[in-house]
Amino acid sequence: MKTTTACLAALALGSTLAACSSPTPAPEPTTAGAPPAAAPAPAPADGGTVTAPSTPADLVGRWILVAVDGAPVPELGRVPTLEIAEDGSAGGVGGVNRFRTQLQAADGRLAFGETAATKMAGPPAAMELEAAYLTRLQKVTGFTVEGGTLRLFSGEDELLRFTRTEE
Repeated sequence: MKTTTACLAALALGSTLAACSSPTPAPEPTTAGAPPAAAPAPAPADGGTVTAPSTPADLVGRWILVAVDGAPVPELGRVPTLEIAEDGSAGGVGGVNRFRTQLQAADGRLAFGETAATKMAGPPAAMELEAAYLTRLQKVTGFTVEGGTLRLFSGEDELLRFTRTEE
C-alpha cells in the first residue's frame, strides 16, 4: 500500500512539474493603452466647413442647485452641483454621488443623455434629494439663463434652478 501511494504521489508531482515547465506561448502584441484610430471627419454636404457641436456659452460653467420644483434645496451636506463644458459633457454632485452625462442644446431647447453615477449611500434625506435632482434632469426640455440664474424646464414647468458659482 505504501508503495502504491508513493508511486501515485510521484506521478502527480511529475505531472505538475511537467505542466509548469512547458513553454508558454509569448503574448501577442496588443494596442492596449494606445489611442483608438481616428475616424475620418465627415465631409460637409455643401462643401463648407464642418464644425463640432457646441454648448451655448451661457450654459458653460459650474452651477449650484438652489431649487427643485420651486422648493429651496435644504443644506444636507454635499452641495448639489452641475458643471457644463463647452463640448456638451456635464456632471457634478447629486448630493451624495458624483454623476456624468451629455447634453444637447439648441434654440432654447435642452436635453440630457443617460446619467452615470457613483453608488455610495448617504443620509436618507440627501439620497431623496439626489434622486429628485437626477430624475428631473432627465426630463429637461428647455432652459433659460438670466444673470447668474439657470432654470431648467419641462414644457412650461420649472424643474430645477441653479446659481452660477466661480469655484
